[in-house]
Amino acid sequence: MQSPGGALAEVRSDLFIRRRGGEELYFEIKTPDPNKGQCKTMKRDMLTIAALRKGHRAEAYAACAYNPGGDDAAFRNNFVAQFLEIPADIIVGRAFWELIGESGTYDELLEIAAEVGGSVRPLLPH
Repeated sequence: MQSPGGALAEVRSDLFIRRRGGEELYFEIKTPDPNKGQCKTMKRDMLTIAALRKGHRAEAYAACAYNPGGDDAAFRNNFVAQFLEIPADIIVGRAFWELIGESGTYDELLEIAAEVGGSVRPLLPH
């Protein structure tokens, strides 16, 4: 049980999703190479959300849209590893897109990107 007192706290997330069943997902989205300060802030914000939403079905994550090492490679970043547990705290690439969507979301996103890239490529100077 939480005590009634305490300091006021506010966290602003990059992405908030409330699922039909009431589950809440909070994401802090960064590039795949966040710096030390960003990693510390992400961890602090995730812990703050966990405290503020205690008793609710809520989860907070750091997220990266893609893994620079490739879809099947382990995500590696020294600062991330110092402050965040991989993959418990940080969701990367396919795992991120399929958590916010459903199975197949990441592949569909790649297909759309390839289609758009193909249509735009002829318009770009060579």
